[in-house]
Amino acid sequence: MRREFKAARSDTIYVTRSELTRRFCHNTGRQGATTPDELYLQIMPELERQGDAVRVLKEGKFEVYAFRTEFGPST
Repeated sequence: MRREFKAARSDTIYVTRSELTRRFCHNTGRQGATTPDELYLQIMPELERQGDAVRVLKEGKFEVYAFRTEFGPST
C-alpha cells in the first residue's frame, strides 16, 4: 500500500474501494491473481487486525479505507 499510493497526510493514506480493486485485482482470470473476495474477505481483515488499515467511510457502495504510512515501533 505504501508503495502504491501517496499519503494524503504525513501518516495516513486514504484509498477508495474502487481504487484498491482496480490496483490489486486486475486480470482476475489469471491463475494466482488476487480476486476481490480475497482482497476484502482475507487481506483487508488481516490488515485491520494488525492495525495497519481501517474502513473510515461507508455510504452505500462507496467505501474509503485509511492505511498507516509508518510501521509501529520495532521490537
